[in-house]
Amino acid sequence: MSEVALIINPVAGAGRAQRRAPAVEAALRAGGDLRVFTTVAAGDEATQVQRALDAGARTIAVLGGDGSWSQSAAALFRSGADARLALFAGGTGNDLVKTLGVPAHDAGAMAALSRRPNATRTIDLVEIDGQISVNVAGFGFDVAVLARTLREGKRAGVFAYLDAALRELRDFAGIQSIIDGRGTPQPTYFMIVIANAQRFGGVFHIAPNAQPDDGLVDLITIGRILGLRRRMPLLLRALRGTHVRDAELRISRHAAFAMHFREPPLFEVDGELRQARDRRVEVAVHRHALRVVAAPR
Repeated sequence: MSEVALIINPVAGAGRAQRRAPAVEAALRAGGDLRVFTTVAAGDEATQVQRALDAGARTIAVLGGDGSWSQSAAALFRSGADARLALFAGGTGNDLVKTLGVPAHDAGAMAALSRRPNATRTIDLVEIDGQISVNVAGFGFDVAVLARTLREGKRAGVFAYLDAALRELRDFAGIQSIIDGRGTPQPTYFMIVIANAQRFGGVFHIAPNAQPDDGLVDLITIGRILGLRRRMPLLLRALRGTHVRDAELRISRHAAFAMHFREPPLFEVDGELRQARDRRVEVAVHRHALRVVAAPR
């Protein structure tokens, strides 16, 4: 039995994870025994997490990006096992680790931290329509951007995302929703963001004050704004996190709430597109539901 296992998503980051795999594996092996598992299809993280648990792993290192980390976190949470995740960056945005402040890009430093049993932080998970998010989920503009990149078959990357975002700034018409306790029937929003952590899209500081262990999710809504002259400055301010002062933006914090749409919407969870099951979408925080490798606070 090995206390540490490594799960590799070889297609994460357009192959970046595969290229980093030898260095990450060597760094982890330098500290002791290691079992290695590789995903073979989208969503295969759940199977590999269970295989790692069955092999006796109590620290599961995941080499991938936000999507791989989210899928692995969901599997570990649902298993109820007493284990923790170690996050090694191999994806496109790798946004969660920017909030956690762990050395996910440094194989040696992250491997050393992973071998320390006291290097653990317990964070929240957010459930949106049955989907688990560790970082940020969204409806509206960010979904349109992600859908455009997939539709046009672009290679994953921050520049592809920014290119699609610039074009959706011109074309996106908005999304209609009633949010519990929010405003008039069927308002139109530019974006609805559900943030457990602070960053998404690789470069956007979307929720500067979000904390992944406070038992609350930051709900950020941006009202319907039209035209490049208003949308472009907002996008640029979001790079620095100063967009929160925009007159059309509202931030509130919740342990649970619901949203109502005209039809089941598309939404994104940690960079992955999802289709809602119904017009009503429920959101709930699972407080302190996941242990991750991080320097003690």
